Amino acid sequence: MATSSVSNRIFLVGCPRSGTTLLQCLLAANSQLVSFPETHFYERMVSGRKLTRALGIAPRRARRYWRMFLEDIGHSEMRSFLPAYAIFVSQYSAAYVRILDKLCLEQGRSMWLEKTPGHLRRIPYIQRLIPGARFVHILRNGEDAIASMFHVATRYAESWAPWYGTLDQCIDRWTRDIQISQSCAGQPNHKLVRYEELIRDPQKVLNELCAFVGIPFEPSMLTEYAKRADDLIQEGEAWKSSVRGPIWREQPRRFREYLDEGQRQHVHARVPGDLTRYLTPDPRSV
Repeated sequence: MATSSVSNRIFLVGCPRSGTTLLQCLLAANSQLVSFPETHFYERMVSGRKLTRALGIAPRRARRYWRMFLEDIGHSEMRSFLPAYAIFVSQYSAAYVRILDKLCLEQGRSMWLEKTPGHLRRIPYIQRLIPGARFVHILRNGEDAIASMFHVATRYAESWAPWYGTLDQCIDRWTRDIQISQSCAGQPNHKLVRYEELIRDPQKVLNELCAFVGIPFEPSMLTEYAKRADDLIQEGEAWKSSVRGPIWREQPRRFREYLDEGQRQHVHARVPGDLTRYLTPDPRSV
């Protein structure tokens, strides 16, 4: 049944290599929700000099970023949604929301979900620009998330190495991202889930997430998610290919597979003590 307005705008966030793509595909398999390839929109738009950021002025490359966003979602023809005189991030954001709302309603869905892991670091801006937006955080144990980031940065250096080329960069990224998610715990528009719990009991986690965003759980989400990957994974994102596999397969310990003993000891020594409960694959609730 067609809907006349968008009821929820959801942002799925988390540290890279924490299961964001898998969870995105699972949620996108719900008949009431639509999702899109990563847009990196607020990651790019909220940047630049401190003064211009404080004034809400869009960066110098904003028009280029706008074109990149439209190309990423396959709708370059919607360029005119942005006013010709736009200079503020709020104007770009309003046009961004108008486009995703329109695409959502055209598909007869009631809500949309955007997944860019790095939007975790833009939450204050997104909340201000999109009142009522909801955020789903996925947290993966630090051992395997850090090891996986480091491995992917080595294997796909052109795309990853500038940001995650060293083990310390990977440790720092996971540490900061977990701290940000921790700071959002308990807030009404935020839901934190553990990757390990999603893998162990996906139906339970999806039931909770569907209740959080206001849609019924559909059993087909557990069987149709791999088909959504074809629409959501872009060319050149080979590191996401495993999302098409079965959820319940035995999860390999990337920590032991990708890091040697010295590197494993370094990870444990560098991670702050208050984050140790997130360091190992313990499916305790957050």
